[in-house]
Amino acid sequence: MGMFDRINYEMDCPKCGTKINTFVSKDGPCIMARLEFREVDYFYAICKNCGAWVGFTLNKPRPQYTIEDYDMEVKDD
Repeated sequence: MGMFDRINYEMDCPKCGTKINTFVSKDGPCIMARLEFREVDYFYAICKNCGAWVGFTLNKPRPQYTIEDYDMEVKDD
């Protein structure tokens, strides 16, 4: 089985109401890291009670930052 990252998100299963807190994603570094859902484009879990597959897909592009989006600061020693 391939590696994945765990996603910090929980919800009640939309089918049976059981709490789901085992969301994972393969969009990140896939090193069993703990990520926020805002850091990935897709994450999913399977309800342990009823077996429903619950997946979330980002429906708009995440911001693509460039160096121009940062303020540079230069100081003398």
